[in-house]
Amino acid sequence: MDLVLSREKLAALFGVGTDALAPSALQLTLPLALKRRGVEQRLVIGDRQTQPDVQLVAHLMRANRWLGEIRRGRDIRTIAKADGISEGCLRVHLQLTLLAPGIQQAILEGTQPAALTLHRLTRPKMPADWSVQYSRTGIAPPR
Repeated sequence: MDLVLSREKLAALFGVGTDALAPSALQLTLPLALKRRGVEQRLVIGDRQTQPDVQLVAHLMRANRWLGEIRRGRDIRTIAKADGISEGCLRVHLQLTLLAPGIQQAILEGTQPAALTLHRLTRPKMPADWSVQYSRTGIAPPR
């Protein structure tokens, strides 16, 4: 995307003469891309900032909390009822705890691909093989 700024308006905004503005300061060229993320589409201008996806992080943390409760002896039915969700939903989301550590880290840091959604992580069921997980998510395995 090429963005051309008005020399006159920019000079007036900064309270300087038009001759004080270098021509190179008046034109910006930025990469532009449309990225699909589930049912939504995002317009990405410039380099993508690393920002954690609040929903993905929340789902990952919740799944790990559930795993901790299961390890302490709570059954899935009780946990699901307490969280107001179905046992099936809990079981599907619980597979997030089995994601490769590098994938979980990328989600927490916000460096996962913009198109990575909860649905892509759980449907169809994510394989246990970490190399397949990395390939399916588009996240590079740590070296």
